[in-house]
Amino acid sequence: MTMTSGNSQDYIANENLSLSGTVVAEVVSWNQPTSKLLAKDITTTLQVGDVLNGANGATFTIGSIDDRMTFNNDAAAQNLDFENKDSSYLDLSETNPFGEP
Repeated sequence: MTMTSGNSQDYIANENLSLSGTVVAEVVSWNQPTSKLLAKDITTTLQVGDVLNGANGATFTIGSIDDRMTFNNDAAAQNLDFENKDSSYLDLSETNPFGEP
């Protein structure tokens, strides 16, 4: 996230971030010169304009969000093929699927 308007405090790695008094994430890293905040274990949907408060007193407003968990579709992926084929495959040739008798 890129943070805008805030105070002069810094977020500290591993501290909790709260939104309206509720803990919503944990700080991974904070780059004060670029105002870039990397957070993990986010428990709610954050939006531009939300104010995140750090446990040590840092308070900044979210200016933009770069979602790292958004993935592009991969045309070469075969996961849908495997999902469709496993429904019609049943192997009854095993007499002891857990090992030798």
